[in-house]
Amino acid sequence: MSDPTDTAAPQPQPASLPQSPAALPSAAPLGVWARLKEHKVMQWTLAYAAAAYTLLHGVEMLSEAQDWPHTIVRIFSLLLIIGVPVVMTLAWYHGARAQRHVSGSELTIITLLLMIGGATLWAIARQHVAAPAAAVATGTAGNLPAAGDKSIAVLPFADMSEAKDQEYFADGMAEEILDLLSRIPALKVIARTSSFQFKGKAADVRSVAQQLGVTTVLEGSVRKAGNRLRITTQLIRAADGSHLWSETYDRQVDDVFRIQDEIAGAIVKRLELSLLDTATPGVAPTRSPEAHALYLQARYLADRDTVEDLDQALQLYQHAIAVDPNYAAAYARLAYCYARRVGNGVDTDGAGYANARSAAERAIALDPRLPEGYLALGVARLQYELNWQAAAELIEKARALDPNNTLMFELAGHLTQAIGSLPEAIANFRHATEHDPLNLLIRRYLASMLYYAGETQEAAHVLHGIIEVDPSFPAVHYELGKVLLARGDRPAALAAFAAEPAQTWREIGMPLGLHSMKRAAEASAALAELVANSTGSEFQVAEAYAYMGDSDQAFHWLERAHTLHDPGLMKVRRDPLLKSLELDPRYAAFLASIGLTPA
Repeated sequence: MSDPTDTAAPQPQPASLPQSPAALPSAAPLGVWARLKEHKVMQWTLAYAAAAYTLLHGVEMLSEAQDWPHTIVRIFSLLLIIGVPVVMTLAWYHGARAQRHVSGSELTIITLLLMIGGATLWAIARQHVAAPAAAVATGTAGNLPAAGDKSIAVLPFADMSEAKDQEYFADGMAEEILDLLSRIPALKVIARTSSFQFKGKAADVRSVAQQLGVTTVLEGSVRKAGNRLRITTQLIRAADGSHLWSETYDRQVDDVFRIQDEIAGAIVKRLELSLLDTATPGVAPTRSPEAHALYLQARYLADRDTVEDLDQALQLYQHAIAVDPNYAAAYARLAYCYARRVGNGVDTDGAGYANARSAAERAIALDPRLPEGYLALGVARLQYELNWQAAAELIEKARALDPNNTLMFELAGHLTQAIGSLPEAIANFRHATEHDPLNLLIRRYLASMLYYAGETQEAAHVLHGIIEVDPSFPAVHYELGKVLLARGDRPAALAAFAAEPAQTWREIGMPLGLHSMKRAAEASAALAELVANSTGSEFQVAEAYAYMGDSDQAFHWLERAHTLHDPGLMKVRRDPLLKSLELDPRYAAFLASIGLTPA
């Protein structure tokens, strides 16, 4: 069989005519470059590169115009890069004389190239998911700050106990040290929600620091056996991974608070900071090891934030208080637990907030230096009572005691939006993201504030970043749908509402999207479904009626939301969906009834 690259067999020479030396074939094989030229590999590759560049440029323009996630452009770029060796292989087999059939060797090479390319894409995508801060950061994380900056992340401590049954205790130790450090004004402390995302992961300290935007990281471990306790800690410089300080404590369990104070004091000394009196309690929060153990178990469960876990946490907090009736921290956490249960749909008739107020007031009475008590009471004053002045005073008291507290920034953001200062609200949520960069809920709140302020491009960018990290995160597609409505992209808005994974938020968004597309019958049916399931969503029903042009029903549902203490009313002022009501005299009257004035 002839060489597949040949097109005709050589003609035989007459025997009587000797061939000249010039006619004899050369014994030297062609060089690599000559072979590449013969097979037109370079021509094919250059033509592909030109076409790929043009195509990539077009995709980038389309991505920018449609606010696509940047991951789409990144993946498209990688696919085009993978195409280079594939095109070179095709050129080698088909570039010289246009061979039409595919040989086995060619198919094997292309298959291997595609497998390697696919594995590369998978590895990059996996790395991208493992580093969520890079997808949602807006300049607050992703790079190490300057070496002179004072910032720290406290990672969850490892449970080194033989039975591996002290995870709650190890987590609690790390959280309480974090709480102590966060009260130091000159020190930026990353919140638990972000730093605890690395729990159980073998993450490099420098990588963790880059994602959280800190210069130092505190690691530790806990070994508990009976009444004996061994705690090992090390403070690490993020820039080079070196140890700034380390210590091991072998003590009795009832010395735990003294150990926490010593660790915080050592960090402060090593970072050359001034420790305020409020940063160390001075007196142990409780003298009962049993009450403290119950408190740590309750806090561990409450952090999961499910109805079942909150119910168990509530019982454990109550048990801790029964053991030590003067345990202020347990009362403060109990108050917040009651408030979170309301947020999860339990005791929405007012009993939940009443219990939260009672527990928070008791915590403040027992220990006026405890910021958690003021914040828990602030949640009730703000969300249930719409008492703007009282909420502002409580937030400021908490700020003075704990200037790094993420919940304080979050409540301040909601309050400042409610009373009409959108730039201040955005600033508060930006501060919250700096201290809790991996907290997707706070990112969603920031996007909502940007939407209210008309900063729809940045709002869409923040929301797309959240979706890249967790497409199932509740209400993000709904918020994106509202942003797209504000930008006039109605088909994309409807698609976003339909893609919302949380059923309640999908039901809230669909009437808006269908109405915007002039699908009146479907919009009415979707609104009827929303009304039928409106418990806890009264404010959103009012928004839907206002957007669809029924002002009478909109005001009816606003009044209903007020009667039922719907916390959504914190967003009533400058709400784009309520724009049609602003010229109606009833709007100013309603705002006055909840202590607000028109914008």
